[in-house]
Amino acid sequence: MDQLPARLSQDALATSSETTINLIEVFAKRTFDRSAFVTPECYQSPRGSKSEKSETPFPAGPILLGSAQLDFLPLFQGREIFTQSLLIHKSEQPYDDDMVPVNLMPCLMVEVNIEGDGWLPRKYTNILSVTIESIYNLPNVMSADMDYSVSVNIPNAHSEQEHVVIHGGTWKTGTNMCNMKLWPKGHDPEVNRETCYRMADTVDTIHNKINANLEKVANPGSDPRVEFNVIKRNYLMEQASRLFRKNLKDYRHLPLEVFISRPGMPKDAANSLHLMANVDLSTLLYPGVSRCRASCGLRTFHKKEILQRTGLQSSYFAPDVNVGKCATPVVDKKGGKAKDDKSKASKSDKGASSKVQDLKQLLPSPVVVEEPPSVLVYGNQQGERTFIVVEIELQKPLEMQRPIEDLTVDLINLLPPRPMLSKHVISARLAVKQYRDGIKQLTEDILSQHDKFLVDMAACPCVQFGIRDTKNAFLTFLQKNGIYQTYLSSFTKIACVAIKEKFPYVEETNPNNKDYQNYIGEVFSSLTKESHDMINLLSKSGVEPKATTIMPKEEDLFLLYGEEACEIGAILLADRYFLERVCQAKKKATSWFDYAVFYLKTGDEEKAFECVRRSLLENEKFKYSLLMFALLLCGRNKKEEAETCFLTAMFFHPTWLEGKYKIYE
Repeated sequence: MDQLPARLSQDALATSSETTINLIEVFAKRTFDRSAFVTPECYQSPRGSKSEKSETPFPAGPILLGSAQLDFLPLFQGREIFTQSLLIHKSEQPYDDDMVPVNLMPCLMVEVNIEGDGWLPRKYTNILSVTIESIYNLPNVMSADMDYSVSVNIPNAHSEQEHVVIHGGTWKTGTNMCNMKLWPKGHDPEVNRETCYRMADTVDTIHNKINANLEKVANPGSDPRVEFNVIKRNYLMEQASRLFRKNLKDYRHLPLEVFISRPGMPKDAANSLHLMANVDLSTLLYPGVSRCRASCGLRTFHKKEILQRTGLQSSYFAPDVNVGKCATPVVDKKGGKAKDDKSKASKSDKGASSKVQDLKQLLPSPVVVEEPPSVLVYGNQQGERTFIVVEIELQKPLEMQRPIEDLTVDLINLLPPRPMLSKHVISARLAVKQYRDGIKQLTEDILSQHDKFLVDMAACPCVQFGIRDTKNAFLTFLQKNGIYQTYLSSFTKIACVAIKEKFPYVEETNPNNKDYQNYIGEVFSSLTKESHDMINLLSKSGVEPKATTIMPKEEDLFLLYGEEACEIGAILLADRYFLERVCQAKKKATSWFDYAVFYLKTGDEEKAFECVRRSLLENEKFKYSLLMFALLLCGRNKKEEAETCFLTAMFFHPTWLEGKYKIYE
């Protein structure tokens, strides 16, 4: 007491002692012997002159008032200093008459500060949290006196796959009064394990792909369950985060093992039960999704099945299980000793030994005994599947959510700019068809203009065009109204296109050249013939147009002809029909897409890739071309570009159910 500071008076010391005794009575659930905890010497009370004497013994040893949990998560989230208020919990659960208000329970204010920057990388890191909740629909083989453990295989901070094992599943019935998650069990069972994170109150967030009865999760009732409610965190460095993302992309499932054994008994097949579950985490690959809560059906453990579905190489509860491996046949020991006496054997012995080796090779190979497949586990009351609820949460999503503007920019960068080509690149057949259509339109317009000319002459017969319906008068009428120049320019354009495509001439254009003169005559006669055919087709009697029969569009006929030629094996003819359709079609995107489908049927993937790219250049929102382009990019191992095409198709066509099914398939 002589070493105490002067400002700590005897009266203050007595008040502190009384406060400590009251706290001890609250936490120890017993009345403390106040005679053993008194002030060491007499002192003068400031309220009077009465003095008190007492002895000086203190408690024999330390007294455990309670425990608290300090969460270092803010440090891994990038903060260098943080403060937490920790409520001290008693090691034993109090009864109703022992309970005290929370504001009277002691708290510790803890400040955590780390010096120096850059002690932990912040880019491309993540925090993986695994919460094991409860097992429902228990079969009769499970009971309250058994030990329950769960193992989950996830990567650690050093990019190594490790088994996270959670022990201590408890057999419970009725509603859970504690809704807080728990930390895994430590060495001291009296330490408080409650966290500041609550369990989910609803079942709306559970991905129920096994169609389990989730009413038992919300309202357990009197049905027994094995409850864990344990959360385990792993800090993932950059390589570990990439490994976890790669495993999810490869398998889409996380391995989970459940081991049930009898306490104090050997953990063999007779006294234990080894189960497994495949936790579907495919939703974590969606952009912006960082949390997945799923119900997983339990089934008996099978190494090959869990390896195929989740990639689990070794089991924690059965590390020495080797399915499909059988013992090699036992060979006579004398064969091994014959090698030492090889130098002493005669030629006949050597021949005999070689025959023995040949006979050994003729022995049948050992039979591989396959392990029976896994069996689903069902409860015994209504025959419902036994399932476990697991929650996986990441601090940051594996795929960051991007705005639609970024997707549009990526798609524009993926598609090169449209080349500047001539707008009149057509086939010879299409050029002649356009020429005939032009003649038809010119003829029909001339007829309408002639009717107007006759009306004008009837209204005023003394006009400057002439008093009679003559060729020169009608020509003067067309020239005065500017229609003649329009006819001349239109006819010149369609004739030039037809001549260029059907009668290409690359030699010297010399008027005195006989070949060039013959070429001019051939062109003139051909164009004249086409003009007469069209005029004769339109004429009945006089100059009245003829009604034509409605025929299917020529581009549709080309598609029909191309498909028919492809079916009978005429690939070159089919290719020509599809190319003609591309030249004549108004909707170029559809024609190029059908052309790409034709090349996929013939096995020419490179030309199909070019055709579907041309289709997207014509119409970047065409959904079928986006889907085919994405599939072709997947075949070339360009998954990011393919994903851009898929997301673009979903954005422009959100109600396209067939496309969504193909995308998530």
